Amino acid sequence: MEELSADQIATKCHCSKAAVVRRLKLIRAKTGADPKDLRRLSPHLNKIEDDITDPRAAHIHRKRLIYDDPDQDEGEF
Repeated sequence: MEELSADQIATKCHCSKAAVVRRLKLIRAKTGADPKDLRRLSPHLNKIEDDITDPRAAHIHRKRLIYDDPDQDEGEF
């Protein structure tokens, strides 16, 4: 996300460079994408995380968000 080198990440996270490189390889293997490409998604994921942890989110009618029909009761799905 911050476009740091493996050395910089290792220093920041207090781990070895080898550990950082292993984790990057694991990300590539699991996602099929280079971590550099995933950086574009980071702001979107942060916004989703913020929205989910918003205390008002407990009162959102999630089914209405899916079906987008404000006149429909929850029991009518």
